[in-house]
Amino acid sequence: MSTYTQQQISDLTGFDCGDQFTSEDQVRDYFTFNNMKAMFVTYPGDDDNPALSITDDQLDAMADAVITNRWHMLSATTTAEA
Repeated sequence: MSTYTQQQISDLTGFDCGDQFTSEDQVRDYFTFNNMKAMFVTYPGDDDNPALSITDDQLDAMADAVITNRWHMLSATTTAEA
């Protein structure tokens, strides 16, 4: 399993450009090939985007890193207060 930095994951997937994740399930849903394809393929022939060369195992490792480090995730306290 590879270890990724927050910057590497951001550069590859843009995970921290939108709203913060509110649950681990939301993180896991984000880090799927289908989601990467939906976000990064905007026209025919655009499937050479580096985000689309990431394997499922790599996406799982990225999701694990985001969850473990709580990167771009609302805290349980913040979520409960919202």
